[in-house]
Amino acid sequence: MIRRRILDAFPSHDIISEEDESLNNEGKYVWIIDPIDGTKQYMQGSDNYCVTIGIALGNESVLGTVYAPESDEFYFAEKGKGATLNSQPITYNLQKTGRVFVGRERQRPEAANTIVKRLRTS
Repeated sequence: MIRRRILDAFPSHDIISEEDESLNNEGKYVWIIDPIDGTKQYMQGSDNYCVTIGIALGNESVLGTVYAPESDEFYFAEKGKGATLNSQPITYNLQKTGRVFVGRERQRPEAANTIVKRLRTS
């Protein structure tokens, strides 16, 4: 359903999806889709899953969305314009954000370090 709507509106855009075959039209824009981010949790009946969609222009991320259906939380961020939660502006604390990533990446600490470094340089 997500893929079809994107292709109807933007037929020349590329799509990378975890659940479906990727589509390469060699377009400038690339949609990155994970229709169930947290598949394992979803299958176990947990409410800890979401729908994640991002857009890149070339190799640069320009827009991202996350929708958590169980809590009805919709996060939206656009490069240079900030982020919102359910249409209300939000901010983040880099030190707290880093700790959250480190906590979630206990099995792969090098991944957490990479994420925190990228946050500090953005």
